[in-house]
Amino acid sequence: MTTFDLEEFVAEPTHVALELCRKVDLLEIARHYAIPLSPALRVGELREAIPSELVANGVVVLPVSSDPVAGAAVGDAVVSPVRPGGERVEQPQLGSPAALFEEAEEKSPGLGLRSPRDVRVDVRIARLKHEREKEEREFHLKREIELRRIEVEAATAREVELRKLEADTAVKMRQLELHAAGRGPAPL
Repeated sequence: MTTFDLEEFVAEPTHVALELCRKVDLLEIARHYAIPLSPALRVGELREAIPSELVANGVVVLPVSSDPVAGAAVGDAVVSPVRPGGERVEQPQLGSPAALFEEAEEKSPGLGLRSPRDVRVDVRIARLKHEREKEEREFHLKREIELRRIEVEAATAREVELRKLEADTAVKMRQLELHAAGRGPAPL
């Protein structure tokens, strides 16, 4: 494995050299050319962002090919002067992660690489949904417990009232029995 030398790259920047760089090397290039990139980006994302910034700043010039596929070697950048206003449009390098990504995106749209911010947003949304579902479950459980408590209290109150009525009825029955026997006071 070859070691990366920033001075060599600055002297002769190429797309092939960029493809061989590790993440640390790519971040070093970004710092040297003052390209604002997050160290949290993946290597593939850095390999896409840095070349476009270097082309925009005029550090790297892309070769123009009349036929973007014929005669192009793997790793060669292809530029087609398609945009109006004389602005050149860079096509992804053949065999590069960007080209593979575009091919995969065409075959199955929506499954592409996502930025760390998008992933964090999705994780946050999933957490919020989970918390909301948990709160709803807790609310329903507390509500059910409260309803059961109220039912138990009502049943207990009915039971107490029933026993009180039974006791009152038993007392009145005894008073009537005593009155009928002529031994006690008259019933109320």
